[in-house]
Amino acid sequence: MFQETHRITKEGRFLVVNTSPIIIPRTSRAHASKRYPISFDLHYYLVNHGWEFIDDIIWLKPESSVKNRNGCFVQHRKQLAYKPNAVTEYFMVYRK
Repeated sequence: MFQETHRITKEGRFLVVNTSPIIIPRTSRAHASKRYPISFDLHYYLVNHGWEFIDDIIWLKPESSVKNRNGCFVQHRKQLAYKPNAVTEYFMVYRK
């Protein structure tokens, strides 16, 4: 997809990629869920395929848009009871 986007984009034009960390659910109660920052893999790929990195914008989502941010702590009242949530989005700006 990004190769075709690069092919049809005119020189000097911009590409803005909006990503959010992926949450990989836990496989059992003995394991924890994990956050995977996919934007960093995309950055490496885009730069190596001809896009020039210009800027990044990190947006913190409003409380109302993030489900169950503190639900686990409120429910169990344990300090170590933390459930990862995708609370940020990355806007990465590139130029051809």
